[in-house]
Amino acid sequence: MQGWRHYRLLLRQNRFLNDLLIVILSVDVVFVALYALFGVLKAAGLAPEVESMQLNSDSGLASVWNYGKFMALIAALFLIWLRERGASLLIMIGLFLFMLLDDYYELHDQIARGLGEHISVTALDSLHPQNRGELFVYAAILAIAGPLLWLALTKARAPALAFIGALAGGLIMIGVFGVAVDVLHGALDAVLGDFPDLIKKVFNRLMTIIEDGGEMIAISFCVWLCLIRLWERSAD
Repeated sequence: MQGWRHYRLLLRQNRFLNDLLIVILSVDVVFVALYALFGVLKAAGLAPEVESMQLNSDSGLASVWNYGKFMALIAALFLIWLRERGASLLIMIGLFLFMLLDDYYELHDQIARGLGEHISVTALDSLHPQNRGELFVYAAILAIAGPLLWLALTKARAPALAFIGALAGGLIMIGVFGVAVDVLHGALDAVLGDFPDLIKKVFNRLMTIIEDGGEMIAISFCVWLCLIRLWERSAD
C-alpha cells in the first residue's frame, strides 16, 4: 500500500519524526513492562496487585494514557479537516470518536453483558455470557464500521490517499487487538477452565499484554500518523 511505503520513507528521512514515534511507543512499552513486572511480583508474593498498573483497568494509568492519545488524535484530525476538508476525514473522526466513547464508557461491555444473558446458542454454551454477547456486539460494530471505512478509502482524494490508507490500516490493527484477540482470549479461557489456577493466571496476563498492549501501540501509531499529517502540510 502507498501509505505504508510513504511513512517508512519519512521515518528514514526525518530524524524528528523517527524520534517522535520512539518516544510515544516508549511510554507504551513502559506501561506493558510495569504490568508484567507487577504480575511477577504478585505471583512471588512480593507485592499486591496495583490497580493503577493494570492494562485492562479503566482507572489505570495505561487507560488514561490511551484516552489522552485518542483525544489528541481526534483533535489533530479535526484540525486537518478544517484545513483540507473531505468526507474521508469526517468518517475517520467519527470512527475514532466512537472508539473513545466506547472505551471510556464501556459501551460494548454493557451491551454485551445484557445480550449474553439472553443468548442461547448450543455452539457457544461453553463461553461466558459476556463473551457470547461480545461476539454479537462486535459483529454489529463490524457491519457498520466496515462499510464506513471502505467509504473513507474510496472518497479519499489523491493528496490525502496515503494518509487515509495508513490511518485505516492503523484503525484495523486496533480492531484486531481490541476485538479479534479479545474474542480469542474469551474462547481460550473457556477451554482452560479445568487447568490449574496458576496456568490460567499466567495465560490471562499474557493475553492481556497481547490484547491491550497491542491495542495501545496501534493507537500510538495512529496518533503519530495524524501528527505527521499536520507537520507535513504545515511545511508545504
